[in-house]
Amino acid sequence: MNKDALDLLYKRRSIRSFKDTQIQKEELDAVLKAGVLAPCAMNRQTTLMVVVQSQIYRDALVELKNAGTDKDPFYGAPTIIVLFAPANHYTAIENASAVQMNLMHAANAVGLASCWVHMPKEVFQQVEGKQLMYAWGLPDDVISIAALAIGYQDGETPEVPDKEQHIVISV
Repeated sequence: MNKDALDLLYKRRSIRSFKDTQIQKEELDAVLKAGVLAPCAMNRQTTLMVVVQSQIYRDALVELKNAGTDKDPFYGAPTIIVLFAPANHYTAIENASAVQMNLMHAANAVGLASCWVHMPKEVFQQVEGKQLMYAWGLPDDVISIAALAIGYQDGETPEVPDKEQHIVISV
């Protein structure tokens, strides 16, 4: 039994406060490799990962996701990874979810913090969203599934709640 691996899984938390220091290339590469190696239906690799580190694109994403509020939906994280998948693929959401979890666990393993941010497909169906997709070279037939805020944690780690008694049913 690999207790170190289990410990990483058990202690990973969603972090909602990040330092503005950009993450290192080696850290990002390790996280992305874990995303690429995520399980997927029939090994189709349908998930596209867009890494946003440019302040211009980050600001555009915040503006799109905010819908008029002044809150940063990415909690100040300097890197955002947006996941897209073909709109008509029957396991697009499941495949992207597996990628997202691998990204989050890999981030934790290399000392980074992360938070899953819901990115509804409607965000990229707006004119501004379509313009971003075009600028990023994405095909027209993909939809956004999720986003990951990733960076160095600023502040305390939330306590690990006792979840098992609420979601595990033994029969």
